[in-house]
Amino acid sequence: MVGLTSWVNSNYLCLIRIIPGNMKDNFWEMGDTGPCGPCSEIHFDRIGGRDAAHLVGTNTLLLLLIFKNPKESVSQSSRICVTL
Repeated sequence: MVGLTSWVNSNYLCLIRIIPGNMKDNFWEMGDTGPCGPCSEIHFDRIGGRDAAHLVGTNTLLLLLIFKNPKESVSQSSRICVTL
């Protein structure tokens, strides 16, 4: 939330343009095992006036913090990374 506050306070982003997601929409998994973590999509509406259902994601930010192990257990990843 600190990052979001920084963008809003710097006038780069207006809060009414943020559509909150949930764990289903904002969690990325490679597969049954492997790296996973929270994600956010950035959409750009160059025409204006449309809701998110009509937009296409231009970038997906992934924060790979977790590693899913074979028996559905999870652990903190030994290699934390952010990818775009």
